[in-house]
Parts: sequence; C-alpha cells; structure tokens
Amino acid sequence: MFSFLLFVLFSCSSYIYCIEVCEDFKYYVKPDDKHCHDNPDGERNLTEILKNWKGVTVEEHNIFTKDGYQILINRAYTHKDKNPVVLGPGAFFTTLAFANRGNKSLAHHLILEGHDLWIVNFRSGPYSRGHKSLKDTDEKYWQFSLYEMAVYDLDSALELVMEKAGKKGIYIGHGGGSTIGYIYSSVKVEAAQSNLKGIIALGHLAYMDGTKSYLRFLLPLVDYLKPVINQRLHGEFPLDWGELKCESLLDYYTYEIGKVPIYGDDFAEIDPVYLPIMRTQNKQKSVGVNVLIHLYQIMKSKKFQAFDFGAAVNQQKYGQSTPPEYNISAIPVPVTIFLGNNDWIATNPNAQRFYSQLNPDVQCGYKTVECSKWNHNDFIEAKDIELFLYGPLFEAIDNMSFGMCVK
Repeated sequence: MFSFLLFVLFSCSSYIYCIEVCEDFKYYVKPDDKHCHDNPDGERNLTEILKNWKGVTVEEHNIFTKDGYQILINRAYTHKDKNPVVLGPGAFFTTLAFANRGNKSLAHHLILEGHDLWIVNFRSGPYSRGHKSLKDTDEKYWQFSLYEMAVYDLDSALELVMEKAGKKGIYIGHGGGSTIGYIYSSVKVEAAQSNLKGIIALGHLAYMDGTKSYLRFLLPLVDYLKPVINQRLHGEFPLDWGELKCESLLDYYTYEIGKVPIYGDDFAEIDPVYLPIMRTQNKQKSVGVNVLIHLYQIMKSKKFQAFDFGAAVNQQKYGQSTPPEYNISAIPVPVTIFLGNNDWIATNPNAQRFYSQLNPDVQCGYKTVECSKWNHNDFIEAKDIELFLYGPLFEAIDNMSFGMCVK
C-alpha cells in the first residue's frame, strides 16, 4: 500500500525523455514533420531559455544567504519601465516552470510588459545546491524548513532587488512559494516594509487542514519515515521515482491521471504543445524532508505555525514548548490571492480563513479563476492560461504597482 501511495504522489515527478512536441495529442500516436517538431528548450537551463528571447538582457546573481546557502537569482528585462516582479516557485516545482512555455510563459509576459523580472531559485533546487561549508550529501545541509527558505532565501533575494533595481519588488509565489512569502512578511516585518511592494499568491497555501489532496495521507508517511530518510538519504527526499517515456498517447493520459489525487483534475487544460517539456523540467528532483514535515505539521495542527522540533528544542528556540503561530495580521504589505475552483491542495475555506486574518488595509483582492476545473497545476501549466489567468493577474500587478488596493 505504501509503495502504491508513493507512486501516485511522485509519478507526477517522473521525467519524460522526449523533446519532440506536437500540436495535438492525436499526433503523438504517429508523429510527423507537419504537426510535430523538436523543442530545444527541453535541453536548456533557465538562463539559456531567457537569453534565447529576442532583446532580453539576462543576469545571473549567485549569492550566499546569511546561513551560508548558495542561491541563484536570475534577472531578465528589456526596458524595465514597470515595477520589479519577483517569482518564487512551489515546493515541488523548479523555476523553469515560469519560463519553458515560450511566448505563453509568465516570465515572457512579464518581460514583454516592461517589468524588471527576478526569479528566485530556492535552496536545494537544481541551480542552488551550494553552501559555504556543507555538501549537499551532508545531512545537516537538508535540515531546513519553509522558515529558512523565507527568512534567508527570499530575504536575500529581495535585498538584492532593492540594491540593484532601487525599487521594491512585487512577489508572486505559486503554492508553497506563496507560503514562503507569507512567512517572510509576517516574521521580517520591517524588512518587508522596506523591500516588498506586495504579495500575489497563485494557488495560495497557508492553512492546510481539510485539504482534498491525497497529501493528507502521504505527508504523515514522510513524517513517520524521517529517521530512515535522514539515515539512508541524508534528509533529501527524492521526487524523481523513475523514467516515464512518452511512447504512446496512453502514456500521457496515464501520467496525468496519476496527478489527479494530488492536484485535482482538469484534462481539458492539458497543453499538448508543451507537455513533454514541462514534464522534463518543471518538477524538483528532490526536496528537504523537513519541508514536507513542516507542511504536514501545518496540516495536522490546523495552524499556520513555525516548525515543531519537539518540546525541548522548541523551548530553546522559541521560549515555549509549542511552535508559535505566524502572525498573519502583522503582514505589512498588500496581499492578493488567486484560487482555483478545483484545486485539491489549496481550498477555499482555508484561503478565506487566512484572508480574513489579514489587516483590512492589506486585503488587496480575493479572486477565483473563472474556469470551473482550474486546479493547482493550472496556475503554471494550463493550456488557456493566457485566457483565464493573465488578464486578472496583470491587473492585480498594475494595481499593486500604483499603490491601488482593489478588493
């Protein structure tokens, strides 16, 4: 049973080694030159994809956080007329998910609109595996939670944006990326006031109790197996559970069906043109076990809280035996939330609970995407993402840029 559950969760993290793409799924049965072509982005890293866009200036900033982790921040722009925008991926996603769909990519639209774009590659991602004194095969390297990704990684990134651009950034986080934004702005309130213009959450994630996703069954197993994961895998939980080749149309549908218990179903929004690329690049190969356990603790406790180390260590770190809750009302910057009607991870009741606890002055919009089957992955991968998401999203960005909080 355990093996089956792991397969269901992480089949969506397997890799498809097929870079030929077709305009419709029916052409994958027997590809031809008229309807199919090779997409070179499948072999490129994030910097290479950005540099391939006409007229775009690209910078790489490798920096060290205050706790010693090396993270890569990508910058891309044309004329930089508009406010800086900072993108942060979810816990299971790489930053390539923002850029590997050509002109349809969120990164491309932001640059085209004149924004100074910054993309945060959080610690342990494919471009951020370094450390001043640790190797990524050391158990100590992996002993971080969402808290460290927020108060060290995102904090360092926003400081860099302010230093180089001279303006506050608007942070857009997907899923767990939004969680990181909330932790940062509720813990480092003064830094957020100085360096952050606002937060836009795509597939908002804070409270997690009552989630429909099968993560409610799988995350407890990770918590139970933590001693084994630390001993055998130095605290690095693998998300790459094997190779899934796109040899038939059935393979694609099998692959997508395997995702449904986690993210929700929306087969109409599967994009045949970019599916092989997204499946090759979008998912992390691994994640720190404490990141998963932190999500589980938030789910189990029904609280948006700090990492629970156990009573004794909690007393040392927090001055109390239980982990403190993050002070949502202390978030000092405008927050806009986007939800999907069919998002099995981020539910409407949990989002409403969070939004109601924000200071009314920073409640800057609670929006549901106007597509009845919109799920958690659709914020990154939907075929009609330009139709359903980009209009209201760019309106929210413009409102935040000009200091208008339209609720």
